[in-house]
Amino acid sequence: MFAIVLLMLIVILILSIIFIKIEKNTKSYPPGPFSWPFIGNQILLKRLTRDYGGQHKAFMELSKRYNSDIITVNISHEKIIIVSGSKFCDMILQNEEFQGRPWNEFIKIRNMGKKQGITMNDGPEWKELRNWMMRTMRIFGFGKSEMIKMIQNQLVIFSENLNKNKLHQLKLLFVPAVINVLWNFTTGELIAFNQQQKLEYFLDLLERRSRCFDITGGLLAAFPWIRYIAPEISGYNIMCMLNKELKDFLMKIINDHKEKI
Repeated sequence: MFAIVLLMLIVILILSIIFIKIEKNTKSYPPGPFSWPFIGNQILLKRLTRDYGGQHKAFMELSKRYNSDIITVNISHEKIIIVSGSKFCDMILQNEEFQGRPWNEFIKIRNMGKKQGITMNDGPEWKELRNWMMRTMRIFGFGKSEMIKMIQNQLVIFSENLNKNKLHQLKLLFVPAVINVLWNFTTGELIAFNQQQKLEYFLDLLERRSRCFDITGGLLAAFPWIRYIAPEISGYNIMCMLNKELKDFLMKIINDHKEKI
């Protein structure tokens, strides 16, 4: 019994020394909430995300609490710098040093296991794909008079819908208009009035997927192994289901487009 107690005390002492050493090394970091050993700020972020309705709102709340546009949060063993405010956001968006994208277990799940595309990619492949996308979209009118006409048409529809009733959630009117312009560039067609259910379904799918990532992403990023022990509780199963739902939706559009060529 004495040996077990002694061993536990030694383990606690070693962990405390490691934790104190880590905390000393964080003095040069921007301000942020106290980080617990092993779990970091995971519990706090999960609670704030639920209370404020989104991970970005949780970060904004922490930024207000610490009166800083740059804060530090700890997800398990990783320190993450959160930046807000136009000054610092502009600096990050304009410097190549910040163009790299994370590639952890959660991002792998989000990206369906492949480092492809635009939003979660970097390096030479990202530059080549981005340049190709911009060239192709310009052919179809991106940044030209054709695009202005599309936006003007959507503004007319937006104004008509706005005048139908007095009370609105602007997001429900504004987002479909933006999506429809982008949809035209990527698919070559607008979503007609009689296809509004398709647009509403797509927006609802994106909203559900985003909300799921906000709530479960930090947990899976911090403890990726938990998906093998508790796939349902950790949110892994629902993330895979939403990924499949999104892939099926987009593949149907791609296949329909191929048939028209």
